[in-house]
Amino acid sequence: MPYLKKPQLNTEQDLDHYLDDFIGCDNTVPQVNLIIQEPIMVCGLLNVPIAWDKTVWGTVFFRFLGLDVDTVNQLVHIPPHKVLSLDRKLHHVLKSKTVQVKTLQSLAGTINFYAKAKPGGRTFIRRIYDGEQGLTKHFHINVTSELKKDLRVWQELLSRRELATLFCDVLKTRADDIQFLTDASGNERKGWGVYLVGKWSQGVWPQEFLQQCNPSIAWLELYPIVLAVKAWGHKFTGKCILVHCDNKATVAMINEQTSPSRSCMDLLRILVFCQI
Repeated sequence: MPYLKKPQLNTEQDLDHYLDDFIGCDNTVPQVNLIIQEPIMVCGLLNVPIAWDKTVWGTVFFRFLGLDVDTVNQLVHIPPHKVLSLDRKLHHVLKSKTVQVKTLQSLAGTINFYAKAKPGGRTFIRRIYDGEQGLTKHFHINVTSELKKDLRVWQELLSRRELATLFCDVLKTRADDIQFLTDASGNERKGWGVYLVGKWSQGVWPQEFLQQCNPSIAWLELYPIVLAVKAWGHKFTGKCILVHCDNKATVAMINEQTSPSRSCMDLLRILVFCQI
């Protein structure tokens, strides 16, 4: 269907879809209605039934793929009844000493969906996946203190009613455009440095730290980025920052917001918590 409607639609970039759900966007209600009429027309030609009870014409507030979208305040919300459902699941697991794997899998699936409104939230389900790995769904596992830390982040977001996210800039802001630079070295005589528009900070790795912890170069490269966002992240509100890093592992961690390394995950949680 997306391919059939393209020749008839002059502004095809304003119409998007996910499976059988279509959404159209424009600056005016009449133009939006015109955009939505295109897939409806194609459905009519193909005798594809339309769910008219779920069809919404030009509006500034609507529900799409289970999430509430507010185009005036540019926010994506989780509907209240789904927030209550997540709260009940979190409360059940947090008060338990052990739970079945299928209970954690259900919770992880719920959080993973809600993370669409809080993209960084996926970082705080890593311990769930680590705990259930290789186990059958009826197996009981311990609810560890580390796992509870992740779940309490979501519980805190629920209590603060912060399960919403601002629309981000479509275009990525290059780090060098805003003079945001970071770098690190694994050499014990060197260290790390961060710079943002005339403000800077730097440090040298303590020799004792390098010997005892033996951090990976990915961790060392991630550290100054986390430090910079922690200190100056308020300047990046609503922006999608393109940061250059010469370590592939660090790039993958930031883009995927997860890592098999526990020490790197500790840093990622700080980085993502600044975002959400």
